[in-house]
Amino acid sequence: MNLSRFAIGFLNLIFLIQVTYAGERPGFAFLNTEMSARGAALSGAMVAKNGEVHGLFHNPASLGGIEDLAWSTNYLNHLLDMGGGNLMIAKSTNKGSFGIGAASIDYGTFERLDDRGNNVGADFVASDLLLSFGYGYQIVSFLSVGANLKWASSNIDEYSANAMVFDAGFVYENSELDLTIGGGIFNLGKSSAFVDTEDPLPTNYKLGLSKLLAHLPLRVNLEGTWLTYGNWKAAASGEIMISPNFNLVIGMNSNRLDLDTSSLGEDFFSGGSLGFGLNFDKWRVDYALTSYGGAGSIQRFGVSSGF
Repeated sequence: MNLSRFAIGFLNLIFLIQVTYAGERPGFAFLNTEMSARGAALSGAMVAKNGEVHGLFHNPASLGGIEDLAWSTNYLNHLLDMGGGNLMIAKSTNKGSFGIGAASIDYGTFERLDDRGNNVGADFVASDLLLSFGYGYQIVSFLSVGANLKWASSNIDEYSANAMVFDAGFVYENSELDLTIGGGIFNLGKSSAFVDTEDPLPTNYKLGLSKLLAHLPLRVNLEGTWLTYGNWKAAASGEIMISPNFNLVIGMNSNRLDLDTSSLGEDFFSGGSLGFGLNFDKWRVDYALTSYGGAGSIQRFGVSSGF
């Protein structure tokens, strides 16, 4: 493939989506919700990670680095009475790695009220569901590519909307420098109307890197995201290798700019994350705490394994 033609075509695609969706607020916002404990501890900076089954909900090129069979499950304890979880599994073959994952968020029960606040019927529920089918392929020892096809459903009471979305990404790895670079386009697709309104999808472009610093037990992860509805996001995190079996993680992302941080007491850590990872042979346990300032915090717990 002619690289210059590919680059021109990719830039034209970015421009087309920018013109189409600029200034509009997207629907299916839960597609950008971080479900895994590992990803949340890293403040979402996962696009440059390789060999991760979590690529089913992040960068699908990461699946190309899976050596055999890998799976992960995560529990999400959200604000108020909201909660969720996911389950994913991927298997490598001589033709690449294939994976499937499912995630859901339950927003709890709501009272059915009229515009005056009077109860007019039985309570109702709201929830989101996501299914992902992924493929990753290692083209050469230092470069993997991949794609996800995802089906999303958003439900409020008797109303619902569905979407088919597509992810495509790459991961470049330089073992001599202990450096990986990843990027791609995510949540590109088409949705059905919710009641009588069809909102654009939260399509975004990501580029990031993960670097193990020389002579220090610290891996730094950086990621930038351009959202097609007009915003930029950034995330940074550090993984401190306490021992071969235990690491601490601290991160921060630009969600802080969207939160009220006027109170240095309870809002000081808004947009920040803390977590840890424990490795037992082929098993891994992850925990993450994400702060939303005065609104509260979100906890995630995950277990994963590779065979």
